[in-house]
Amino acid sequence: MIGLKIGFAVCLLIVFLAGLYTFKNFERWFGQDLNVPSETESSRLLNKSQIILVWLLAMKLLVMMVWIL
Repeated sequence: MIGLKIGFAVCLLIVFLAGLYTFKNFERWFGQDLNVPSETESSRLLNKSQIILVWLLAMKLLVMMVWIL
């Protein structure tokens, strides 16, 4: 069991750091694209909220696995 806990803790650290890296470079990767004139601020906000939600759900899953095991 301790091996699984350590494994999930390492995965938690990797996902946390990947999320910070993504948020730091978010505008460069997912910012406004001048080649897509129909893209609006609300569509970019929707994309950002989906990325944040997936990251938070991954964090929640890994925290629960570390805490429960």
